[in-house]
Amino acid sequence: MSLLAHSPKDEARVFAMMIAAYNDESGDKRTFAVSGLIGILPEFVELERLWTLKLEEHCLPEFHAAKCEARLEPFNAYEREQRDLFQRDFCGLIAARKIWGFCTAIWQAAYQERWGEFEVHRVVSAGDFTHPYFLAFQHQIEWLCKQVDNGGFAHNEPIAFVFDQQKEFEGRAKVLYDALLQASGIDYKHRLGNISFDSRFCQISLQAADVWAYESRKYVSDVLINKHPSGARWQFEIFGKTKRFGIRGFPPEQLDELNLLMKNKTADSNIS
Repeated sequence: MSLLAHSPKDEARVFAMMIAAYNDESGDKRTFAVSGLIGILPEFVELERLWTLKLEEHCLPEFHAAKCEARLEPFNAYEREQRDLFQRDFCGLIAARKIWGFCTAIWQAAYQERWGEFEVHRVVSAGDFTHPYFLAFQHQIEWLCKQVDNGGFAHNEPIAFVFDQQKEFEGRAKVLYDALLQASGIDYKHRLGNISFDSRFCQISLQAADVWAYESRKYVSDVLINKHPSGARWQFEIFGKTKRFGIRGFPPEQLDELNLLMKNKTADSNIS
């Protein structure tokens, strides 16, 4: 409605076209994932408004998927039925908004087996392979930018990236992001906007990103890796039914392709 009500030069119209991406990480022994939600800023403003109301309705200080599932504080007083209700409500809020979800997942065991080879080529590849977070982080940013471009979304508007605070990783992640901004030959550079790392209590949309990160990582671990006979969790199906949520990953074969690509870059560098 803002686009219809305001002229192209109006500040409210500019606000309506801003693109935001909220991202969080989730990991277990099988999978490490960086997942994100992306859409125009007004969709997240409305999501945060409804999210806050739902927290007040349930008398919760926050919604955190892993804590709810494991019955940790502030969910320790609630039985399974009530915690399922919480999950259904908050997953439903995300699915109801016109936002898209993307997950980059790393197969942990396969990554650890190949870590030494990645490190050999790290200087030429300009990456950081000390933890799978950085590979997932860089792939996630590239994927989001290219998806926005391929969809003809908001012309050439840059994406404002927000990641959950992670003291162990955020400094080096910012260095990686700055390297992308300075790199030549990147066709999605015009989509690289501001990047920040913030608390899920300050940026409520990060709580929503946490839910998607948890469910997408669980899907990879339980269904894609462990081949669980019951298939996807009902929580994941809430997202799947929208057709707006997707997963890409680095299983063993994709990690081998990445390793070969890095070897070729190293060889070309040595020749030159």
